[in-house]
Amino acid sequence: MRKISLCVAVLTAFLPLFALAAPAASNPSPQTEAAIRAQNALWSESFKQGDYQAIGRLYTKDGTLLQAGGDRVVGPAAIVNYFTKGAEGKAPATVTFSDYEFYGNEKVVAEVSDYTIRSHDGKLTSRGKQMLIFLKQGGAWKLHRDIWNDNGPLKPGDH
Repeated sequence: MRKISLCVAVLTAFLPLFALAAPAASNPSPQTEAAIRAQNALWSESFKQGDYQAIGRLYTKDGTLLQAGGDRVVGPAAIVNYFTKGAEGKAPATVTFSDYEFYGNEKVVAEVSDYTIRSHDGKLTSRGKQMLIFLKQGGAWKLHRDIWNDNGPLKPGDH
């Protein structure tokens, strides 16, 4: 019985320290969320236009794509090259983002969201999820890490 009481006393004494050590999830301000959504809209519009140079400018100097099944793609020039090669011989597609979750503060924001990609003629080609990390640099939000994976093969009836 004494051992149990001692364990309870020790755990009770250290519980506040565990609470302080665990970082609390915080949400950025509504203005920051709006700024991140605007960056997503700019990314999406640039992708639709096939303007991969504009997409490259949305990333930090060491911004990184963490693609499923492939190597890291680091830096704006490599990111531009990645999208340019991926689109070679194809009409630009459209991508939309939804179901946003935002975590962070006024300097660093993590976004978790879903994406849908449609071909130039509107046919659904991919659905998936992503996690993005944005850094505020020089007063502007820039993509720092971009990781995504698709939901697998499309099923009959997917629109």
